[in-house]
Amino acid sequence: MTNEELFNDLKQFIEATVSQHVSGVERRLDGVDRRIEGVERRLDGVERRFDITDEKLDEIQNAIADNVQDHERRIQRLEHRAV
Repeated sequence: MTNEELFNDLKQFIEATVSQHVSGVERRLDGVDRRIEGVERRLDGVERRFDITDEKLDEIQNAIADNVQDHERRIQRLEHRAV
């Protein structure tokens, strides 16, 4: 076997080895991409739930504020009657 034949064989071996490794890395990256997409979908659901919770909290805070104002008015009326 000549040096050139040996060189070509070695070159083919290196190319095949690198190609296999690159292919394996690409497959793993595809798997990572799918997992990231799944996480993003779950995060979208969490964000929607937070938005709903924020709306409910706003409603509760508004209702509490309204009730406090009503109680303040009632107390003022009772104080005026008691005087």
